[in-house]
Amino acid sequence: MGKRIELLKEWLPQTRRIAVLARPQHPGEHLERQATEAVVGKLGIELSYFPYQSQSFLPARDLGELESVFRAVVQDHCDALVVFPDSAMYEVCDRVARFALEAKLPSVSGWSSFAQKGLLMTYGPNVRELYRSLARYTDRILRGTKPADLPIEVPTKFYLAINLKTARGLGLETPPMLLARADEVIE
Repeated sequence: MGKRIELLKEWLPQTRRIAVLARPQHPGEHLERQATEAVVGKLGIELSYFPYQSQSFLPARDLGELESVFRAVVQDHCDALVVFPDSAMYEVCDRVARFALEAKLPSVSGWSSFAQKGLLMTYGPNVRELYRSLARYTDRILRGTKPADLPIEVPTKFYLAINLKTARGLGLETPPMLLARADEVIE
């Protein structure tokens, strides 16, 4: 989480206030929020938190509330948007990306698929690698290993994706050093 905001600040040093869009129902949300608050404090950035509390099992059906959140972000005069990734946010990511572009808000999240759907940048664990590790866990369990005996694995591969189409839509020049570090550049 911290690296996402550091990359955003590296690209856009004038960033002073970020909006965080998150679903409080997501089990890891509180940890991401704590990490975000720690980093923004060190970077001298203000944080505004905007919960998207979809009441529906399918968040895409709750777009009215999402539109209310968008209006609040605009009224708060934020410079950038940070989206905490989860499967429900992924469902509405197209709409979030359109909003960020229309509001001229550089946006960042943690799964590369969010950049593929239109957010400016993503940095996070390599999700495909995580799925492979799940397959290894499942294999070991099916072969008789007790789940409690399996080691806890943390991500070791991280993935930076930059959406150049979104950057152009925001009128941003992409720093060459950032492009050189990207694992994926979306035209």
